[in-house]
Amino acid sequence: MAKNDVASVAAEALERISGHLGEKTTIACSSILIHESVNNKANWEFRAMGYMFLGMIAESCTKTFKKNLDDTIRMNAMGLIDAHPIVRFNALMSLGLLLNVLSPDV
Repeated sequence: MAKNDVASVAAEALERISGHLGEKTTIACSSILIHESVNNKANWEFRAMGYMFLGMIAESCTKTFKKNLDDTIRMNAMGLIDAHPIVRFNALMSLGLLLNVLSPDV
């Protein structure tokens, strides 16, 4: 990543940490956080973060996401119809990352 802003550094750190921890640990530590975030009706920032988080761990959690393909895509697709444009954008970016790592199964 070329940027040194906080969001870029955090995204790169998340990708590295999830890669080093492995799929089982990453899913165990993050699934509740993601579900609570994307279902947070009161705060669009939490929902946006949840979709971004989902996309960032897609590469290191491919087996689990393939095993739960319908639920994963359905959860991500809910963000595409969110009222807030930033949530929709993050859900779209997340969906792109998921489609990239889950092809040709999707």
